Amino acid sequence: SFVMSKEIKEDLKKQAGFTLIELVMVIVILGILAAAAAPKFINLGNDARYATMRGAKAQMQGAAAIVQASFLARGHNNGDVSTDEGGNVEVNTTTGYPTATAAGIGSAINSDGLTCAAGTNEYTCRPSGAATSCVATYALDTNDIATISSAGGPGDCGPG
Repeated sequence: SFVMSKEIKEDLKKQAGFTLIELVMVIVILGILAAAAAPKFINLGNDARYATMRGAKAQMQGAAAIVQASFLARGHNNGDVSTDEGGNVEVNTTTGYPTATAAGIGSAINSDGLTCAAGTNEYTCRPSGAATSCVATYALDTNDIATISSAGGPGDCGPG
């Protein structure tokens, strides 16, 4: 069998672990590598655009309800409802819901960070820079009742 001298045994006992500085340096290096690699594995951009689209849908729902309630409470029948900011919202004179135009629902919502457009009987908003499949849509149905829908999930809300 192999026999060690006393000096070698004592040297091995001294080398039994890592120093604090060595451990801190390894942790720092691992942290730098994780910070550099994390964006490759985590795509928060799609989730942020999806949340923005869902927020646009909620804005449309809330604005439609508030404008219609104001229309009914004030007995308006001229096609416009005044906003707190001093603007006017164009409404359907039968139901009081905002029209599906920039002068209607478009003036009732905050479109910062959104790309909105009026189409044929609908008004759509999507997060600026998002794919066209990531969209909230406002329309009046055949009974002039507001319908608000959204299309796309987080995976559909990539850059456009």
